[in-house]
Amino acid sequence: MTHVSGAWPTRLPLAERRCFPRFNIALVGLCSINQGPDAHCASVDLSIAGIAVRTRAAVSIGDAVIASFREFGMAKGRVVRRFEGGFAFALNTVDPYRSRLSQYLGWRVRCLDRPSPETCLDERVVPLNRLLVLTRADGRAHIGRVESVSRSGIVFTSTTRFSLGEAVRVGRYALAADSFSVMISFAAAD
Repeated sequence: MTHVSGAWPTRLPLAERRCFPRFNIALVGLCSINQGPDAHCASVDLSIAGIAVRTRAAVSIGDAVIASFREFGMAKGRVVRRFEGGFAFALNTVDPYRSRLSQYLGWRVRCLDRPSPETCLDERVVPLNRLLVLTRADGRAHIGRVESVSRSGIVFTSTTRFSLGEAVRVGRYALAADSFSVMISFAAAD
């Protein structure tokens, strides 16, 4: 909103409004400009329309960007704005990675950015035994650390990556991987 001295706040003109909310989330990753060598980068803010990153890589407006972040995977687009120490790029509109970013941001808003336990959809409990063994459909077992458990899912950390929708088993529960090995939602409960 813009403020005019002595007046009520007014709405921004349509051309200056953002279509999607931006989230100030710092993630570390790699980016490649015009299929050049990878350079380290860190996100400044994210939205499903674009990402602003800090990096030492030299860019020009319109350069092709491929960025990779552990939390949600790759993002492809073109540089639309430069600023001191980095740049912003718009994501390709038909890019399948855009939906992964959207799911990550949704998960982040639902689970991590809640100010208090009262705003959670389900009560979250931190178990005493935080060691977790996940078994994939092919029988391979992986170890993780439980962060919290609720009726709707398990939040855990692991060095293993799971594909979206991949079937996994935790104890007697069959689950479907959601949000890239960070959160697993209960698909069926016995």
